[in-house]
Order: sequence, then C-alpha cells, then structure tokens
Amino acid sequence: MAEDGKDSRDTSDTGGTGDTGTRGDRSTAAPEIDRTRETRSQEDARDAVAKGEILPLSKLLALVDRDLYGMVIAVELVRYMGSDVYRLRTRDGTGVIRDLGIDARTGRFVNF
Repeated sequence: MAEDGKDSRDTSDTGGTGDTGTRGDRSTAAPEIDRTRETRSQEDARDAVAKGEILPLSKLLALVDRDLYGMVIAVELVRYMGSDVYRLRTRDGTGVIRDLGIDARTGRFVNF
C-alpha cells in the first residue's frame, strides 16, 4: 500500500479495470471456439446409453486391443461433426501415448 492508503496497483487513470493498456480499453474480441468438437457431460452420456443411442463404455473398452494400443488412461465423450465419438487416450508398455477415436454409436474406429 502507498502512503495515501491506496493500493499501488490501483489503476484509476485507466478506468479501474486493472488493464495496463494505454487507454484502459478491454479487448472485445471473443475467444475462438472450435465448433466441430464439443465435450458431452457424464449425465448426457448416461442418458444416451440408457436410450440406446450410444454404446456403453465397457463395450468400447473391449474393442481396444491392449496388446496393440496399451492401457486406456483417459476417456472423453465428444460431439464431433454431428456424431458422438469416444476419445480414448492410451499408453503402451514403452510409454507411447495415443489418441483413439471410436464412434459411440457403431463402435468403429474413426479419425478426428
């Protein structure tokens, strides 16, 4: 704190925004969003499995050849190009990490 009782980080000359820009303006540009991929919630996944729209994760895990791809270390259900895709991350015995995509409805491997 400065002697006058104000926080030395106070930016009253820039409109109090905390921005260190020359005019105190904030950028209005929205962050770029990849609209081709969207992560689905766990509840969405459960509902879709219950409705028979997608395969349960246990069936998909059975499709992954552990000798070829290694152990599954992460799973995410994403909406990609209008389809639900399980994104699996695997690590083999030598430490190589791979990302696999499996169509959640058909169980077919996909590139994404």
